[in-house]
Amino acid sequence: MSTDQMQSGAAGTAAPPPHPSHTPTRALTAYALGLPAQPDTGEISRHLEACGTCAAFVAELEESEGRRLLDSPPAELWAGALGFALAGIARPQP
Repeated sequence: MSTDQMQSGAAGTAAPPPHPSHTPTRALTAYALGLPAQPDTGEISRHLEACGTCAAFVAELEESEGRRLLDSPPAELWAGALGFALAGIARPQP
């Protein structure tokens, strides 16, 4: 997803109207896409519980991105992908 799409939502997904109490669209988009946890993830979750407008935006974005993934062709894995993933799981975490 491009930076422009992250700022405006996704193609066909209407961003919530600008309002001082709304979480920024870019942060909502990153949250919906499951991008690496941001320091304010908990704050976004709490905002979504209280704000139907932003919660609807995130739900619509999650649905549209899910459809896009289902409609995309399968990706081929490289020969060592499974071993690499298993080694990462087995590695002790700090």
